Amino acid sequence: MARWLLTQPHYLKVADTFWEQTETDRVTGRQKRKKYPVPMHLDPHCAQDWNNKPGGASSNISRGGNSFDEGYITVCYADRGEPHDYVFEGDPTPDMEPIDDEAKQISAGYQWHDPTRFFEVGDGMTFAERMILTMQDEMKAQQPAQNEALTDTLAMLAQVMAQNTALLAKLSERR
Repeated sequence: MARWLLTQPHYLKVADTFWEQTETDRVTGRQKRKKYPVPMHLDPHCAQDWNNKPGGASSNISRGGNSFDEGYITVCYADRGEPHDYVFEGDPTPDMEPIDDEAKQISAGYQWHDPTRFFEVGDGMTFAERMILTMQDEMKAQQPAQNEALTDTLAMLAQVMAQNTALLAKLSERR
């Protein structure tokens, strides 16, 4: 088994989760339907998303020595969990707490498992917030290269404009 407990809201790629667009053709009056796969939003603070309810048969998970008084969300990989688990595709995140040994082993293989590499422990930020900050830092690092390319492009454009002006001046002299 490879099962995780969600501790923060997630957008996960879950099978059979689609957004459907419906259009009506003005000429024929027929409807066209298109389905687009989208991630499912699962929030452990929202009772509608819980797949493990209080007092249910699967309410045997405990964290920090305390059983859950409220419901919770468990996710797993295909064919590696219990029937009520959400089956997701992709990598686990630090905001997914491993429930079993296989999940602990899988989670241990990711970079974010080493807190000194990615973020400061106890900074109060979620994994998603840390990822956004990391992407912003990467974009800032790339900005000087983009600015240089833009400066070169603008210089070439100014040169072409000067050449066009000179050509137009010569053509107007001949008339």
